[in-house]
Amino acid sequence: MKNLILLLVFAGTVALAYFYGAPAWKSFSESRVKLAEVESLKQKVSEIAEARNKLLDRYTSVRQEELDRLDVLLPTAVAPEELYVFFEKIIQDSGVAADDITIAAPTKGGGESAETRLPFIIKITGPYANIRALFDNMENNLRLMDVDSIGIGSVESGGAIFSITIKGNMYYGG
Repeated sequence: MKNLILLLVFAGTVALAYFYGAPAWKSFSESRVKLAEVESLKQKVSEIAEARNKLLDRYTSVRQEELDRLDVLLPTAVAPEELYVFFEKIIQDSGVAADDITIAAPTKGGGESAETRLPFIIKITGPYANIRALFDNMENNLRLMDVDSIGIGSVESGGAIFSITIKGNMYYGG
C-alpha cells in the first residue's frame, strides 16, 4: 500500500510537472525564437549603422571646391538672372550677336526626378565659325542643359551671316 501511495504521489507530481511545465517550456521556446529574431535585427541595425557611418565619412570627405563645382553643374536654386548672364557671356565669347534671350517659367520634372527645368529660347546672328564656337562653348560648359531644337536661317543674301534659334532646357536640382 505504501508503494501504491508513493506511486500515486510520483504520478501526480509528474502530471503536475507536465501540465504546468509544458506551457512554461513552450513559452521558453517562444522566447528563444523571439530572442533569435531580436539578435538578427540587432545585427542588421549594426550593419546599417556601419553603412551610415561610411557614408557620413564619404560625405565629409568631399572638399568645398568639389561641392562648388557640383553647384555650378546642377545649382539648387532657380536663378533666371544667372542664366541670362551665362548666355550673354558665352554669346559674347563666341562673337555672335544676341537678338533675343527668352527664359520661361520653371517646371518640375515628372516622376521620381526632383530636377527643375528652366526652358530657354536664344536667337542669335553671326557667321558660321562664330556660331560653331557658340555651340562648342555650350557643349563644353559645366551647366546641365538639353537643346531640344535648332532653327537655322540666312540673314544676308550671300549666305555668310546666319540666324539661329536654339530652344532647350537648363536644369536645377532640389
